[in-house]
Amino acid sequence: MIEALQNPFEKSNKALEILLKTRFSHFIDAPSLSIIVPITDYCLRGRNSDLKAGACQVIGSIVELIINPYDLIPYLRIIGTGLKVALCDPLPEIRSIAAMAVGRISAKIGKKNA
Repeated sequence: MIEALQNPFEKSNKALEILLKTRFSHFIDAPSLSIIVPITDYCLRGRNSDLKAGACQVIGSIVELIINPYDLIPYLRIIGTGLKVALCDPLPEIRSIAAMAVGRISAKIGKKNA
């Protein structure tokens, strides 16, 4: 994960693969998001469809593990930008996964924080 933060061009694929295979046993907090969000953001902004789909899946999954929605709010601009790009992707599978992630984020933060 740290290597992907240092060199996202070469290591983000491996880091995303690790995130997709990880079974989280604890809730996600703000420090954890500070590591996960930049990697998923890089993958969402790339051209690789598999990376976009994986990043959307990771975001949708980790949102469910956040107890305090205020931990997510500082990252909404970063996550939101990448998800908007994914929502306009030419592949319907990516649009679908991105829409699910946006729905989970909306449910987590509520209307008052949107």
